[in-house]
Amino acid sequence: MKIMDRNKIIGKKHVRMIALIMMDIFMVILVSFLAICIRFDFYFNDIPARFLNASYYLMYINILLTIIVCSKNSIQIVLH
Repeated sequence: MKIMDRNKIIGKKHVRMIALIMMDIFMVILVSFLAICIRFDFYFNDIPARFLNASYYLMYINILLTIIVCSKNSIQIVLH
């Protein structure tokens, strides 16, 4: 395989890895709010502020953990 072809393949893998990480982050955010909405039967006015505040606070932790776990798995896939 030529060096130029290999560089193109590696570049495509990095783009795919970044796209997967971004999709994971989006899904974590979506699922956290969807879980609260389902819990309160989609009556948005009935959702107490403490649940939304806790979701906002934990969202950063969830995103950080998602990046760590997904990045580790994605890097292993790219290297093999």
